[in-house]
Amino acid sequence: MFRFLQDRTQVREFFSWASDIVGPDDVILVENGTQKDFYRFKFPMRAGCMPRKVFRPQETDATFIVHFFNSQEYRRNVSEEWTHLFRSPTLGIWEKKSRIREETPLRHGLTAAERMRLAEIARKSISAYVVHGEITRLERSSLLPRFTLPANVDVALWVDGHIRGSIFVEGAPLAEGVAKAARLACADNRHKPIRDEDIDRIAVQITVMSDMRFTLTPEEISSNSIYADKGYVIQTKDKKGFFLPSTFNVQKFANLSGFLQNLATEKARLSSLSRDARVLIFEVHDFIALPKESTTHSLTGPSSKKPVAAFSFGAMGHAAAEWLLRIQEPDGNLPPIISPVRAIGPRVDWIRLPCTAWALAEFGHVTGHSEYVASAQKSLDFVKKYMFEHSLPQVNIPPVLAYTGQLARTLGDRDAIQMIVSRLVKSFDFATADTITVGQVVGCLSYADEHDLDIASKLRDMRVISHERFVRAQASGESMNLAIYAELVRAFEKSDPAFSERIAQWLSKMQQDDGSFPQSTTSSFAYTRSTGKVFEVLALEAVAHAKELKRAGQWLFDRQYDENNLFFVTKSMRDMLRGGFRHDHQNSDAWIDAAGHMLLGVARIMKS
Repeated sequence: MFRFLQDRTQVREFFSWASDIVGPDDVILVENGTQKDFYRFKFPMRAGCMPRKVFRPQETDATFIVHFFNSQEYRRNVSEEWTHLFRSPTLGIWEKKSRIREETPLRHGLTAAERMRLAEIARKSISAYVVHGEITRLERSSLLPRFTLPANVDVALWVDGHIRGSIFVEGAPLAEGVAKAARLACADNRHKPIRDEDIDRIAVQITVMSDMRFTLTPEEISSNSIYADKGYVIQTKDKKGFFLPSTFNVQKFANLSGFLQNLATEKARLSSLSRDARVLIFEVHDFIALPKESTTHSLTGPSSKKPVAAFSFGAMGHAAAEWLLRIQEPDGNLPPIISPVRAIGPRVDWIRLPCTAWALAEFGHVTGHSEYVASAQKSLDFVKKYMFEHSLPQVNIPPVLAYTGQLARTLGDRDAIQMIVSRLVKSFDFATADTITVGQVVGCLSYADEHDLDIASKLRDMRVISHERFVRAQASGESMNLAIYAELVRAFEKSDPAFSERIAQWLSKMQQDDGSFPQSTTSSFAYTRSTGKVFEVLALEAVAHAKELKRAGQWLFDRQYDENNLFFVTKSMRDMLRGGFRHDHQNSDAWIDAAGHMLLGVARIMKS
């Protein structure tokens, strides 16, 4: 019946779900590459029936779109007349808004007023139970019609950064399910019970789950990648277990196999991940109401999504710069990682330290903030002490020298620049170095005296090998890491602007729907350090790439810690994270180079 054999299970799952809501006029468009097929259910419909293919329809007749993405495709443009129902790297589903004739279904999301009302219902249920030992009874006549629709919900309670309860209620009317889950979460036996004195400090997180579920495909399982913005359910004949995106605020998983094993044993209470267990994913509408606030905050994955109107490059940059100043140690070191969930001992990252300090210095100069420049100077002094006065065993010296040279140039330290350039020209073996390091060294030496024959010769040879590597990798169709080749935009900026722009355009085309850039050409996984790196180099031509920069900047901004997405962090740790960037949805750690790449990009935008 279906030509989409590799995706047949997911097509059937969608058709099975749609059979409960479609009417005689509904047409389903299924797209896979350039192939388009149209389907319609026959009425009267019998249980278990699948739709039939219809011929010669107009695309404008479609009321649902089911689109399978291939490895080279990152978006499917749809107009405002469509509502997104599901989106993964392999599958996208949309519903035409105009087909809805009655009450807007919950799958279309909740308004800000509806989210606030649900939070109030949850808080009243909590207070009634904890203070008075009562169960809240809701009068259906007083509820919004949508609140009487059946839903699967979870309510999680956070107090001062600690999870104090999380309860799932399945199939109840929305408002009743929220009230019940909130009450039961107060006495979740896995956590300390909620007491009277906790009530004013509770952050209430509410998750409304979509009933459209899809089995993970063999390709998705073999990729070993986790969709951290999705809900997961594992089920057998008699057992079921759920994981929601907020899991990633308190737990880390190395890969999908470990994640699913934990889901099976911890949530479904299975002895192991057995072959008869089905693993399905689904969308969630997730939001949080913080203590003493009259609004709610929508979540994307485990993080708060910020209003588009709140975004500005300058504000994002200053928040990151202030974060770096707060975490800087007295000797000038910047600890490379600040984690909200694990203890990390004293560490130095000799590459990320000068890279980030250089960005801080550039941002300080362009904004006129001398304290940022002074902080960068402390870091330079720290690196110089150990780089010039002591040996650094087991350290990749060339990128340390390259970034320290850039930092020294920005701060006007000519002696350090001269020493660094001399060492790079004499000892750097570019033929065996990786591409990103070659690009870093070219970037550093490009500001040196190119009339020096040794420097000019070194630069020419490094650019030749970098050019060859990029062209060869692109022609081969192999997986290409964006951050590695992004450095070449700057490496060729002066010597070959056309090639520099060719790489910039290649990067631009990789931008995903949400504004991020994937880790590689064969992955959809995005994280702040990699997207920040692409953001940094596209900012070299800020006017030409203004659209991409704004979208990437908004994506980074959404992942910058502020009060609205520190609800899972203890109060004593919040100042150590505020302004830093969450690594990705699955990893709550903040890395300094994510801030560094962003600051360098913002400094370039401000100069343009």
